[in-house]
Amino acid sequence: MYAKPPFRPGAAGLLAGTLLAISATLVAAAAKSTADADAFPLLQDNFILLSGQYSSVTGDKAAFQTRTQNAKSGTFGIESMRYGTDISKDTNLQFEGKVMAGIEDYLGKFLLAKNDVGSFEIGYKRFRTFYDGVGGFFPANALWMPLANQMLHVDRGTFWVDGTIALPNAPVLHIRYANETRTGRKDTAIWGDSDLTGIPISTSSALNPISADRKIVPAYLQLGERRETLEASITHSLANTKFDLRLVGERINNLDT
Repeated sequence: MYAKPPFRPGAAGLLAGTLLAISATLVAAAAKSTADADAFPLLQDNFILLSGQYSSVTGDKAAFQTRTQNAKSGTFGIESMRYGTDISKDTNLQFEGKVMAGIEDYLGKFLLAKNDVGSFEIGYKRFRTFYDGVGGFFPANALWMPLANQMLHVDRGTFWVDGTIALPNAPVLHIRYANETRTGRKDTAIWGDSDLTGIPISTSSALNPISADRKIVPAYLQLGERRETLEASITHSLANTKFDLRLVGERINNLDT
């Protein structure tokens, strides 16, 4: 025999509806809270974002760094930060920064702006690119020729100073100086010769038409580059005509071997 208990739609339905409404409200609030927590901060907000990553590599560390562009031991630090404040009713100061050790990724930038006067900015940024001096492989005798130090990298950096004078009803003067550098070591496709190939040396008696020399010896570029740029411009508008005078000076000093 199957017995079915009595059901009262009035009280039970009201209770179920109340619980469902409360649950829906809590879920919506939790979802909104989670979305707010996961959302990136708005640009006008002051914030600091810390992050870190640990790597445990058991294979080729140089290959790992080149493929992932991450340090073999990982990275940690300030991934991004921003701070802005009004010094006065018409003057604003902003700062942006980044400090990630391991991958050597850095940024520091200050910007001071005043209404109807102009702005001044100074900053420095640098980042690292990883390369692999894996070398060459010759299948005839299974010869593998990597560089003595396979974990190569190049650091690229820029320092700049930027100023603008923008007075009311006057020409706008803009001056910028930038100093860009590139230093470090990277692999190159220009390889050297080696006769450690297992192929007999070609002699007149052996009549061996195949040379023992092969371009399988790896090499690297030692970079030491600097590029300085100074740019000045004057911009002014008269009626419907805009005048723009721009002067650019550049100096390059490269010492690559």
